[in-house]
This record gives sequence, C-alpha cells and structure tokens, in this order.
Amino acid sequence: MEGMRADNSTRRDDVQGVKLKLQRDPDLFLVSDERGEIVGVVMGPWDGRRGWINHLAVRRTRQRAGIGTALVRELERRLIKKGVEK
Repeated sequence: MEGMRADNSTRRDDVQGVKLKLQRDPDLFLVSDERGEIVGVVMGPWDGRRGWINHLAVRRTRQRAGIGTALVRELERRLIKKGVEK
C-alpha cells in the first residue's frame, strides 16, 4: 500500500492521512476523470497563510494532454480564494 514503509509504520499520506485531508480541505483535493476513469489528482494543503502542491499525478497514458496544468491552475485559484499569501 502506498504510504506504508517497510516497517509497516505510516506517513501523513497514508490512507488515514488522506481521509483527514479530505475532511479538513476537501476543496483542495482535486480529481480529474474521463468517462468515469481517474486520470489525474492533486492535493494542496495550506496552513492558513502558505499553500503548496503536495501531490500531483497524471495517468501515464494521459500525460502531456494538459490535465496536470489544469489541475494545478485550479488548485492555485482555490488557494488564492482561501487567502494564501505565498
């Protein structure tokens, strides 16, 4: 499972960490789909002042199609709307 270490300890981006992220900032967890198939995702945490891109992924067969760019631009727009300064 992604997010699991060899010693079975977890990181913040394990399943529970992602669930917490979805509860705290659901509007900063974006998913792009085509005909019901996930083709891209981005997560953007913020601390009340600064925001950043935590994870960005685009399905290999759909890379170079503008999906990642669109996800990042939308995430930036949402972060600015929240009042992110940096």
